[in-house]
Amino acid sequence: MKSLLLLILLAAAGLASTASAGAIYKCAAPTGGTVYSQTPCGKDAAAMASNGTKANATANDAGKDKTTLAEIDSRCDAGSHKIVDGYRAQFADANASIADLHQHLMVPGANGVEKDPTVQKKIAVLEAHKTDLLGAQDRELSTLRDQCQVERTTETKRQSDRDASRSMVKR
Repeated sequence: MKSLLLLILLAAAGLASTASAGAIYKCAAPTGGTVYSQTPCGKDAAAMASNGTKANATANDAGKDKTTLAEIDSRCDAGSHKIVDGYRAQFADANASIADLHQHLMVPGANGVEKDPTVQKKIAVLEAHKTDLLGAQDRELSTLRDQCQVERTTETKRQSDRDASRSMVKR
C-alpha cells in the first residue's frame, strides 16, 4: 500500500514537472492511435494545455491580430504623411513664387504706380495651380484611405472567418 502511494506521488510530481516544462502536442499516430510529444509531431499537431485540454490559440491570435491591424494602420499613416509632405513642398514652392511676383507687381505707369497685368496673370496661374494641387492631394489621400479600409476589412474578415472555423471544429 505504501509503495502504491509512493508511486502515485512520484507520478503526480512527474506530471507537474511535465506541465511546467512547455507545450505538449497531440497527434494521430500512423497506426490510428494517439501520440503525445514535446515537439509538433505531424501536420495535425494540436497544442495541449497543461490540464490535457486543447490549448487556447485565441489568446495568441488576439495579440497577433492587434499587431497585424496596427501594422496596417501604421503603413497607412506613413503613406498619408508621405502624400502630405510631397504636396507641402509643392505648395511652398508656389507660395514662394507668388511672394516673389508680388514684389514685382507694382510698376510705374501713366497715372503713377499700377499693377503689372503680366505679373497679375502669373499670380493667378500659380493660385490656380495651388487649387489643382489641393484637389490632387485630396484625391490621393481619399484613394489611400479607401485602400487602407479594404485592407483592414479584409484582415478583419480573415480573422473572423478563422475564429468561426475554429468554433465549428469545436462543435
